[in-house]
Amino acid sequence: ELIREAYEGSERIRIIANQITYLTHSGEGVETETVKLQQVLDSAIRMAQPEIQHRATVVREYEADSLYIRGPRTRLGQLFLNLIVNAAQAIEPGDRAQNAITIRVRSTEEDRVCVEVQDTGPGIPSQLLRRIFDPFVTTKPAGRGTGLGLSICRRIVHSLEGTIEIQSHPGQGTVARVVLPKAPRARRPLSMPPTSMSAVRRATRGKLSLLVVDDEPVIARLIQKALVKHDVTTASDGREAVALMGQHAYDVILCDLIMPEMTGMDVYRAALQRTTPVHDRIVFMTGGAFTQRARDFLQSVPNLRIEKPFDLGHLERTIYEAADIVDPR
Repeated sequence: ELIREAYEGSERIRIIANQITYLTHSGEGVETETVKLQQVLDSAIRMAQPEIQHRATVVREYEADSLYIRGPRTRLGQLFLNLIVNAAQAIEPGDRAQNAITIRVRSTEEDRVCVEVQDTGPGIPSQLLRRIFDPFVTTKPAGRGTGLGLSICRRIVHSLEGTIEIQSHPGQGTVARVVLPKAPRARRPLSMPPTSMSAVRRATRGKLSLLVVDDEPVIARLIQKALVKHDVTTASDGREAVALMGQHAYDVILCDLIMPEMTGMDVYRAALQRTTPVHDRIVFMTGGAFTQRARDFLQSVPNLRIEKPFDLGHLERTIYEAADIVDPR
């Protein structure tokens, strides 16, 4: 529990530290994928809990069917985390039972999805509401907010061809409404080979044989420790990974895309050329920045990929999906 809280705290710091940088960059090259909207929202709610827990209860009003959208998972998480934290901080702590933050998700007639984050706070004065998306405009007391959160939100939403609006009246709370294009559910790659019986047997008790390839040993060790219930081997470069693949049949290979000398793309090609190809077992780990060659490569292969930093739940779901089995949890 303490480790999870420490991770989520560091993630919040990372997001805040990146806000000013994001305002001055286009975000080009950030990995886009089809994501389940409800999962992104649930993750944002968990990360916002330190702000929410003494202020309000959370009410989820999700449409029964799963809804999917296209976009960079980290940007979408940043968008909804900002809105939920804003809602929480609008409410004074100490009266949790009398206050609520309601998150609504529904589809619209125009093949889009609408997300609303509503709070029971004091509302926003009309003169401030007109400038609410301007950089450095904040409703928070001095020293408590940067005034960049909603500017970031608007930029993310517009980059995804969506709309965002804030409705508020003093004494009646605030509603942040985001409308984004709906996406079809992501399909599994058709070229995924059949799961080995040994993998199925290990999966029944939640255990898989994994190879983690990353040129940053600290990251590889952290993943190894996070996935302690699996058999995890680490490799610090592409050549070591290729050698290990020749010695052991791994259920899933988590491979950093950009590495010096031998990249994840090179590892993929080596895996493809084996007598028994294992290239479809590779999940690419990306850091959000790509060369044109890397972008072209990712578009040409059906492999799953996961963007750093990732939470443990998302990582494990991706691993089980790559092994073509059902997550037993």
